Amino acid sequence: TLTEFERSHEKYHVLETYCTELVDKVHEHLEELHRLDMSKERTAQFKEEMMNKVNEHMEELEKEDRKKEEVARIKAELMERVHLHAEELEQLDAKRADLATYKAELLARAEEHMKDVELAREKGVQVRRFSLEMAEKIKQHDAHLAERANLVDTLKKEIITEA
Repeated sequence: TLTEFERSHEKYHVLETYCTELVDKVHEHLEELHRLDMSKERTAQFKEEMMNKVNEHMEELEKEDRKKEEVARIKAELMERVHLHAEELEQLDAKRADLATYKAELLARAEEHMKDVELAREKGVQVRRFSLEMAEKIKQHDAHLAERANLVDTLKKEIITEA
């Protein structure tokens, strides 16, 4: 019976060592889960910041679209004025020189507005490209979050399996 007691005592020590190892592993997994949660929070903050930037850029794009519409309206008005003044020039030979100068000024303004429209279009293209890049980064970020979620699930399953 003494040998049975010794064997029982040895088994108790083996079980105690195994339990200690399991508890250590559980603590390690819990620490890893905590690190993953912290990373998830940072990732969510980053995603929110990126979405804010994308929204800001979209607002800028909308403002530029409104500016383009205004420039187009002004251009149409100016072109209409140019045509009216051209008719007046044909009717009033005495004031032809003054009116020709005025028409040239209006055409210069129209050209300037056309340049503004072109610049606004180029900026719109840049903003759209940036928005697409941000959307791609967000997709990559979402994929990263999904990968992290899978890792968390795997770790939880390992903990449950080992327990």
